[in-house]
Amino acid sequence: MRTKERDRRLINERLSRERAEAIYNVLVREFGVPASQLTISYFGGVDNMYYDDPRLSRAVIVLGR
Repeated sequence: MRTKERDRRLINERLSRERAEAIYNVLVREFGVPASQLTISYFGGVDNMYYDDPRLSRAVIVLGR
C-alpha cells in the first residue's frame, strides 16, 4: 500500500473513531444513557454507505438494543 493511501486510511479511521466517541460521550454525559447499554463501532473509510457523496458517509448511526 502506498504511503499516501495508508496515511489517508489512518486519518479516516481516527476521525471515525473520534466522531463515534463524541456521540457516545454526549449520550452518556448529557442524556444519561447508561454506558453499559452502548457500544462504540467505527469503520473509517472502509464502509462508505453513500459512494456518490462521501460527506453523507460521515454519519453516526445509533442503534437501539
